Amino acid sequence: MFNELIEKHRARELARYRKMKSFEGNWPVWKAKIDELTSDLSDADAIFSLGSKLSEIFRTTGGNGRNQSTQSAGGTGWEALVSWYLNLVFCGTRAIAFRQNKPLVPAAIFDAATVKYGSHKTNTESDISVVVFPENMDDLGTGSATQKLDRAVRRELDQTHLRIIQCKTNWNDNAQIPMLWDMVYQGNFPDHSTVRIGTGGVTVRKLGSFKYCFVTVPTNKNEYRSETLAVKRLGGMTGGNYWGQSSKPGVAESLSEIFTNEFDFVFPSSVTASIDAAITEEIGPFGLDQS
Repeated sequence: MFNELIEKHRARELARYRKMKSFEGNWPVWKAKIDELTSDLSDADAIFSLGSKLSEIFRTTGGNGRNQSTQSAGGTGWEALVSWYLNLVFCGTRAIAFRQNKPLVPAAIFDAATVKYGSHKTNTESDISVVVFPENMDDLGTGSATQKLDRAVRRELDQTHLRIIQCKTNWNDNAQIPMLWDMVYQGNFPDHSTVRIGTGGVTVRKLGSFKYCFVTVPTNKNEYRSETLAVKRLGGMTGGNYWGQSSKPGVAESLSEIFTNEFDFVFPSSVTASIDAAITEEIGPFGLDQS
């Protein structure tokens, strides 16, 4: 169901990308490729199918890069492109995909995902956090939108859902990192353990649901098979292993599949029907700049 507070906050998140060189600088090239691959971005099926084409779109910018700074910029651009696509499909729902940005992400989300080792606190490499907010958004008090959403999460933690998505342009060098973080969050630590999940009175274990996902291009030129070590490492990810191309059984699923795999409860009917409704009601934005 459309919620004005959530939709305006989504618009703020998307507006941030206009200030990112790795996104705004590449957007004209990406948009040209999107136009080539899809006949109409106001068509629900075309929007949904972009999840299987994000890698092709991303590669138009030469995301492989040769030096560390170029790779970093490419990685930032990939995160933003994935988040842009997720928010495009989520328009009109109670889910928002956030890149790491403390002013916009409710503090309760950071607190819940904090891992404490003794007195030391750390947070996972959560390139994107997809938050599904509670349905009850009444009487949230005064303050900024972020503060209001934080109150909603803390008030109904068990009605809030979180998916942490680690985005990487390559696969081989990074497969072990999300696997280990997922294991930490799944771990049942004994009472005497120095490892604790959560702080500030909240933890991911009290959320309605919590899972860890991986999304890659990948820029590696390897041929990935089910028996490949990098593939095996991610085979047990609680939130799934995805890439920006068509699904390959036993290897990775298209990013388009994440909506039915992890967020089917967010959509009243089918995913494309939800996108259609958002288009009809002119809920957006769709694509930041369609000109």
